Amino acid sequence: MIAHFEALKTLIKQRYTAVKTVDIYNRQYQRTEKLKAIQYPAVYIDFGKINWNGNHSDGSQTANNHTIVLHFVNYDVDDSPVPTLTLAEGLHTAIKNKKLKDNTNQTIGSNVT
Repeated sequence: MIAHFEALKTLIKQRYTAVKTVDIYNRQYQRTEKLKAIQYPAVYIDFGKINWNGNHSDGSQTANNHTIVLHFVNYDVDDSPVPTLTLAEGLHTAIKNKKLKDNTNQTIGSNVT
């Protein structure tokens, strides 16, 4: 899962520079007053509950078709949702149908949809 997080973080940072913060999801936007200042817009990657499939002979486990949720957070003083929706659309365009690669440039997982 660490490789998937790092690959997705790299994909977002390289393909959509408007995003200033990419981190693992831990309910950050529900408790912003208690956290250190972050740069917005931010994307939090949420792996949710993973349904693992059995133990393999090498001790590893696999998970098929897991959903990863991206929490997009933007601080906007305007009353209009348009700037935030435009940023979210840009994020989707930047990662849609891209392959995740690990730090050795090997493809991991399937395409982001």
